[in-house]
Amino acid sequence: MGYQDGLLLTRYRAAEPHDRPPFCIRMLRAHMPEYQRIGVRCLLDSGYIDDLLPHAALDLEAPGRAAILRNEIRKAGWRVIDTETEFRIEKQEARE
Repeated sequence: MGYQDGLLLTRYRAAEPHDRPPFCIRMLRAHMPEYQRIGVRCLLDSGYIDDLLPHAALDLEAPGRAAILRNEIRKAGWRVIDTETEFRIEKQEARE
């Protein structure tokens, strides 16, 4: 972890919850999977799902990053709808 990564995490932790989404978006591009997980959870919890979409789309240059993000989205109780005609993230229905 470099200086910039540590600074990003420190700024995220020091920010008020409503000020965190810009830091969370930057965390999605981080090389550390834990930062990506924090970024996904923050955006989902804050209601910034549309800001998460471009990062969760399959990226041929960084397919591993998209896989980590999609997996974290699923673990948080959401699902990724990715078909030829649409791409969205939606809350999963609770199972009875």
